[in-house]
Amino acid sequence: MKRTISLAVLITWLSLAWAPPRLVAGAKGSPDDAIQRFIEQNIGLTSRPFTLAQLQLRLHAKTKSSRQVQNLHVPGQTDRIVVLNDGKGVEVEAYVPATGPVLIERITLTAADRKLPAGLQIGHSSLDDMYSALGAGAENEKGPGGAFARRYYNIEHTFSALLWFDHERLAGVEWSFPAD
Repeated sequence: MKRTISLAVLITWLSLAWAPPRLVAGAKGSPDDAIQRFIEQNIGLTSRPFTLAQLQLRLHAKTKSSRQVQNLHVPGQTDRIVVLNDGKGVEVEAYVPATGPVLIERITLTAADRKLPAGLQIGHSSLDDMYSALGAGAENEKGPGGAFARRYYNIEHTFSALLWFDHERLAGVEWSFPAD
């Protein structure tokens, strides 16, 4: 009897020692971590602060449109929302305060030649590739033109990435970083 209990304890201890680690929400290697990295890495436009001129140069922007908005935190200050487009499948919407760096609010990418985080590629990656890289924990949505799309949120639900598909291949990604 003692021997059986000792063997059971030993087997339990060994199974716990060799069991695969449980993935806690946000833990390194978890689906939440993969989504967080995919959103943060985007195409490198939120990794450091930019002025509007630097952002235009970085994007090789061909077109620019803007509209004025009232700053919600500084009474009487008028800022701008600027949309830059490179004409090749990259569009960036930025909040441009009167002073300081721009705040990226949205990045839309449809260019197949741009490197995406998590090894995904526009025009090549399938829905299965997306699930393998980011998991299945996303919300179904309609993408541009009514395309099938999935929206992933970071852990805090403050930022998101919308991935949409055309003919079963990734057609585009839109990262959203709403400012208040």
